[in-house]
Amino acid sequence: MKAKVRFNLSRGKNYMKWKVVSDEGISYIDPNSHSLRMMNAELKNHRATAQKILDGANKTVCAWIYCDSVHVISKINPIALERHFDRVMYNPRVHPHWYDSQSSNIDNKKYDVLLTASKSIYFLEKTNSKNNV
Repeated sequence: MKAKVRFNLSRGKNYMKWKVVSDEGISYIDPNSHSLRMMNAELKNHRATAQKILDGANKTVCAWIYCDSVHVISKINPIALERHFDRVMYNPRVHPHWYDSQSSNIDNKKYDVLLTASKSIYFLEKTNSKNNV
């Protein structure tokens, strides 16, 4: 199953939940009760839209994670991951691209596994990719 994942910031009952879109439909996962394991994941971003947000425009959806599969798993404590793994971050008010703890641009990077813990995303292994920035 191919899937697209993003954090839902639209007001309503699914506010602040992970949104997973796949061939099976749309699911919303509560980050306070579950984590996600995304396999063969790639970080995607609409750079022009993100730049407009950085420059002061209203926020709109402009970043996703595309992956081959998404598994909903028991909640992982973020502190356990922070000790051993690096975070993947996205906030177009800070940078107009996906970034890591060194603020490096990691748009289009591919990862074997990404895990969520609460509202954060962590990478376990990077794949060798022609698209690395």
